[in-house]
Amino acid sequence: MSVNKKVFKFAEAASHMSVRLAIPAWSDEGLDSEVHPRPLGSPFMAIIEVKNREANLVEIVRNPISSLLIPSREISLASWLKSKRIDILISPKPCSPSVVEKLMDWEIGFQVIEGRTIREIVDKYVRRIR
Repeated sequence: MSVNKKVFKFAEAASHMSVRLAIPAWSDEGLDSEVHPRPLGSPFMAIIEVKNREANLVEIVRNPISSLLIPSREISLASWLKSKRIDILISPKPCSPSVVEKLMDWEIGFQVIEGRTIREIVDKYVRRIR
């Protein structure tokens, strides 16, 4: 299944069920946290649950992958996100093909949505599934 078809599948499902999103962040300031451009290097991850087209902040957690100095950080990121029950990783910039491939291996979707804050990205995501 291509990346675009998989992303569409997740977005379509989001309008009917609960979906958990992860968004990289610079800080732990709730929905007003600024978005970090790289999931592997972000100090924090915002975990958002979208249910019935309504989004709620679950938590903002320290990203344990950002401090790893190992060559297989992509696998570690995907595994950690799966442990947090993440369905879709959203980033304001494209990730490397190896990151997207590992996410897909763990059945995690990936979307690029531009925005300055977590709130902006979540609002754009919710509007897309309406």
